[in-house]
Amino acid sequence: MDLRDLDYFLACCETGSFTAAARHAHIVQSAMSSAIARLERELGVPLFDRSITPIVLTEHGAALQAGAQRILEAVQAARDDVAAVSGQVRGTVTLACTLNTGTLDLAE
Repeated sequence: MDLRDLDYFLACCETGSFTAAARHAHIVQSAMSSAIARLERELGVPLFDRSITPIVLTEHGAALQAGAQRILEAVQAARDDVAAVSGQVRGTVTLACTLNTGTLDLAE
């Protein structure tokens, strides 16, 4: 299983559309469809019910969703661990403000 295919699969789960997921991932829709088809061939089961819009996970797709999320989180944790050994700081920073008083230079 390719990590990128799992990432694309989760994007489809979130958006409910191959087209929207492709836009989110900055790839063409045909590449998104191919990635999902590869996963389905490898697993031997359909992951999405394409007969309705938005697309809906099948029972097999729902089972894969939780596992795919865990895999991608574990890969990110491993990357973060390696970066920490190198002295790099990694992660997500979320800033919020209820009042904007002008330009803010965070780098300074």
